Amino acid sequence: MHGDRTDRKKARLKYVLDAWGFDKFLAEVEKEYKQPLRRVSSDRFVQPNNVDRWAHVDVHSQKQAGRSYVGVVLPVGRMTSQQCRGIAKVASEFGSGSIRLTVWQNLIIPDVSKKDIKTVLQAIEELGLDWRASSFRAGLIACTGSAGCKFAAADTKDVPETMTKVIEPTNKRSVDSSNHAF
Repeated sequence: MHGDRTDRKKARLKYVLDAWGFDKFLAEVEKEYKQPLRRVSSDRFVQPNNVDRWAHVDVHSQKQAGRSYVGVVLPVGRMTSQQCRGIAKVASEFGSGSIRLTVWQNLIIPDVSKKDIKTVLQAIEELGLDWRASSFRAGLIACTGSAGCKFAAADTKDVPETMTKVIEPTNKRSVDSSNHAF
C-alpha cells in the first residue's frame, strides 16, 4: 500500500494526502473502487462564519411550551462516576431521563420544566459542575491522553485544565433571569 508503514507516527492518511494531493488520491480511490465517485460542488456547503461555543451551555428554551434544556459544562470532558449518577438522577427527576452529549465534550439535560430550572441549576452546582462558562471553557476539548490511551505520550486532560485556570476570565456567562421562570 501507500505511505510509511515502518513508523506508526507516519502511517496516517494525512501524510499520503500531503504527498499526493487530493486529485491523485481521488483518482486512486476511484481506481480501487472501480467506478467514479460522485462529485458535489463546494458552493452547496455553508461554512458558518463563527462557531458559537456557548450554543449548548446555559439554559435555553425548547420548542415545546414550558420546557428548557440545560447545558452542563464538563471540565475538559471529565466527570466522576458520582457526578454521572447525579446528572442521571437530575435528568430522570426533572427532565425526560435523556442526556445528550455535545461535540464540545459537555452534555445537555433536555425537557426540563421551566418551574424546575432553579432546582436543576442548584443540583448541577452541588455535583461540582456548572452550567455557566467562559468562551474558553465552553469550547475547550481534549483527547483522552495518557490517562486512557496506551499510545499517548502526555496527560492531555490535566494540561488544558491547568491552562484554563490561568488564562480563563473569571466572568462566566450566566442566565438572564428575565428569560426564565424561576
